[in-house]
Amino acid sequence: MECKRVLKLLNEYVDDSLSWREAEGLEKHLGSCSECARELQELRALQQLVRSLGRQEAPEGLDL
Repeated sequence: MECKRVLKLLNEYVDDSLSWREAEGLEKHLGSCSECARELQELRALQQLVRSLGRQEAPEGLDL
């Protein structure tokens, strides 16, 4: 699997929404590519940071 494809799939990977075949290919690539592995670490750290903020109320007047 190429880096470009791996980077597109990382969000789905951390959300555990890839097929087992895609996840397996991605994990194999991560084992041999330190740059993509670093991107995964950064994405997981960002995910933890966002979770630590807890749920927030939308500002009044915000049109969704």
